[in-house]
Amino acid sequence: MKINIFRSFIITILFTSIIAIEGCNSNDQKESKSPELEIIPSLKKVLNRGGEIIYANDFWVIADVGDSTTAELASYLASSLRGLTNQDVLITDLYSTRKHNQSISIKINTSIEDPQAYTLDLTSAKVKIEGGSSQGVYYGIKTLLHLLNSTDGRDTIFAIPKVIIKDSPINKVRAVLVTSDQLEGEYFIMSFVMGTLKLNKLIIENNQESEAKISKVTAKNFVQFSNYQEFNSNISIISFGDSLEDLERFYTTYNANLNNEEIILDLRSSSSSAIYNKLIIMAEISWASSNKRSFDDLKKNFDGIE
Repeated sequence: MKINIFRSFIITILFTSIIAIEGCNSNDQKESKSPELEIIPSLKKVLNRGGEIIYANDFWVIADVGDSTTAELASYLASSLRGLTNQDVLITDLYSTRKHNQSISIKINTSIEDPQAYTLDLTSAKVKIEGGSSQGVYYGIKTLLHLLNSTDGRDTIFAIPKVIIKDSPINKVRAVLVTSDQLEGEYFIMSFVMGTLKLNKLIIENNQESEAKISKVTAKNFVQFSNYQEFNSNISIISFGDSLEDLERFYTTYNANLNNEEIILDLRSSSSSAIYNKLIIMAEISWASSNKRSFDDLKKNFDGIE
């Protein structure tokens, strides 16, 4: 039976992408693995400067608008901020002489060795996002959107903790394997959820849709598409049960192979109610498993589990 997997919890992922920030002590300026920043997947390295930046409606997005890739990322950031804060956001060119008191600049820095890595400097009202490629910048934008937090209960004031983040994945390919029947054409929602969780490859068995259409949709969220027929059989596939006990057993016993660049999660036999939970676990173990949070902390983000 065909199942509409992602419509049931797309609202969940939208809300959990804005997670409350706790433990920002203005006297604490130490480097940590940041358990208080409950972002999924966990951040690799965080330098906590203490305090916060108040996001106001005079923030500008600064980018090299002459470069089509960077301009597209700037447009994505600006539209995401508008949707999140209900405030206007304008884009200005990197080479403009106009000064801005508050800004978020994005830049592709090819000197960053890992193209998926990024740095996020949130120490002043001039926020900086740099990535090793457009994909790295995209992940930096996703982290920034996670960090925005309503501070007055009325969704009118937003604060960002003052931190410096350096982040990159353990596994270069973080893939999920599904059937076309499971998706029912929901490729955009699937790739959106995967992009938010920093997963980057969607493998579809028995694909019935146009490959060009799927590739275009998934590419917007930096998710690569491939058919199951292209799958390299030398790469092992992870599969585990749907129950809470299965999820906990796998998460608490899994050890990432640091020499294995690809990791694939098989969702073909998973129930629709378990898929979101499995994606969260996949994101956590494949991005930064060396500093993953406890299962109880992770479970707070599970769909349908108290």
